[in-house]
Amino acid sequence: MREIEFRGYDPGFNKWVYGDFVGCTESDKEKGYNPTIIPRVDIEELDSEWLMAWGYHSVDLETVGQYTGLKDKNGVKIFEGDICKYRYGRSTYIGKVVFNTRACIFEMRRTEIVGYHGERATKTQLLNHIDKVEVIGNIHDNPELLEAER
Repeated sequence: MREIEFRGYDPGFNKWVYGDFVGCTESDKEKGYNPTIIPRVDIEELDSEWLMAWGYHSVDLETVGQYTGLKDKNGVKIFEGDICKYRYGRSTYIGKVVFNTRACIFEMRRTEIVGYHGERATKTQLLNHIDKVEVIGNIHDNPELLEAER
């Protein structure tokens, strides 16, 4: 069974946090609730005051990404929003990891210049041949990595 885990950026602590995601509706936001990630810890070892004070991280919803269940060639977990480098033959490609809701799969999308007039096209590939994929950043901390590829 695939491990379910999420990642999101907590601006209050200025760090990425990992664990279980608890979303919120618009009415929740009006009441002052935020999207939250709860780190996975042994709850029995913690008292409820610590959990209430420190166990929850309010995260920026735009940064939340799910773990794909895959690790790159260096053993790094691959999340939605990661930027990966992929070598195929003599070519090297850079793309971002997205979730395809139609097919219920994670894939890597990249923009390529095609044709004589410099048209751009989005190419999609499955995250297979994982032994050739390497996480080099993410779209929130390193958007310039995608721009450089174009």
